[in-house]
Amino acid sequence: MGPRPDPFQRTPVILEIDEDIARHPENFSFDHFHRHDFPIRQWAGCTVLIFPSLENDGIPLPIHPLVRQFYRRLFAEVPFYLYFMEPDPTFEEIACLAFAEARDDQIIQGDKLRVDFDDELNAKMARHLATAAAYAAAAGDNWREMVNEYPFPEAGRAMAVRLVEKWERSRG
Repeated sequence: MGPRPDPFQRTPVILEIDEDIARHPENFSFDHFHRHDFPIRQWAGCTVLIFPSLENDGIPLPIHPLVRQFYRRLFAEVPFYLYFMEPDPTFEEIACLAFAEARDDQIIQGDKLRVDFDDELNAKMARHLATAAAYAAAAGDNWREMVNEYPFPEAGRAMAVRLVEKWERSRG
């Protein structure tokens, strides 16, 4: 595939999740993405998912139960999807993944939504990052640079690096 596009030269790719999938995430499959005409290379590090049909439900989207369910289903179907996600926190893509993986008691609502990371959640997020990094390496990208683009807690990033290094050693 070639090198990942430069973070400063990317244009967000906005994908609208239709109402049927947004309201019934269990119907999502990887085939859902085959309906789009974007070259997959343009999606690397700049894909933003939006849920217009859920915006008026009165629940912030990152913690909306259906959005959380959708992200869990998405990563079950496409484990390396983080590779394609926009890392800029203003788009809330990484936050949606963190909220999806967090237990309810780890979600803190106040002036600002946040997740209380613990060792288990750090490990889950590190596995997602490591899977995306391995995908990046297989695609010919600099996976270490890709890992550093994502706003993960340092413990999670370090864990992901160790996992990918172990994977690389096992490949010989």
